Amino acid sequence: MKKLLGLFLALFPFFQMQGEIKALIFDYGNVLMRFKSGKSPSLKFICDTFGSSGEEVLREIKKDFQESLVAGGCEEEKYWQTFAANLNVSYPENWVERWQEFHLQQIEFNEELFVLIDTLRAEGYIVGLLSNQVASLSEVY
Repeated sequence: MKKLLGLFLALFPFFQMQGEIKALIFDYGNVLMRFKSGKSPSLKFICDTFGSSGEEVLREIKKDFQESLVAGGCEEEKYWQTFAANLNVSYPENWVERWQEFHLQQIEFNEELFVLIDTLRAEGYIVGLLSNQVASLSEVY
């Protein structure tokens, strides 16, 4: 992700010098989709379902969450099984499905932004989506 951002920042002045915007890119999390509560309830859900403290969960997530899940370096079910083992807790049954269902209940779409995107596309702009979401939640969203 950092490489992609670096490339974008390096090329941005070139595109800006062309004088005409032809494409726009939107992020998904907390842009096109947002949590109903205003902030992500994910940490609490992970703590509750794994029976661990926020400190323990955050410490374990910081080890390799980005590389393993977001970048696709590990199959998601295996990641969470290893996560549970590293916390010395049992892996919750059907956890990925529960994780997906939980998120479905917590999100709402930014309808105003979807209207804007439809308008931009109708006016001829190319509209793209980039996201650093994990695979199972990409399926949900």
